[in-house]
Amino acid sequence: MGVASVELTEQGRAFFYEASLVGSFKLQQHHRREVAVAPLGFVPLAHGNQCFLSESNSILTFQGHPEKDAETARLRLHDSMRWFGFDALSDEKAWAQLEMSIKTPHDGEMVWRRIFEWVQEPCSETGVAQQIAALALAEKVSKM
Repeated sequence: MGVASVELTEQGRAFFYEASLVGSFKLQQHHRREVAVAPLGFVPLAHGNQCFLSESNSILTFQGHPEKDAETARLRLHDSMRWFGFDALSDEKAWAQLEMSIKTPHDGEMVWRRIFEWVQEPCSETGVAQQIAALALAEKVSKM
């Protein structure tokens, strides 16, 4: 929970051109699950399975939350005991660090600008059909 740095791959630097000089951007994150294995047919835009773009240019994924700001992230603080084993009463120092992390400046607006540009870009119809087949296979395998 809080703002985390997303380190871009070479493809990610090209895609997120506003962050290309720095080589990373910062997003709010609050999850306990993660993408452990890169999905077939997707290009990693960030290290650590943080962001992918489908080869068909039709699906863009994030582990982080470009839509969140500090105010909306604070709404999840009630989960701190379940997620981290502490709350404001049990560990004031850890709570203060968590609150500081949530308030850290982030690049959500820059990421959204790029998303709004990306949705207007063409995608490959052949690639979309292949993507649908790959996603169906992945779903089938995940249920085994």
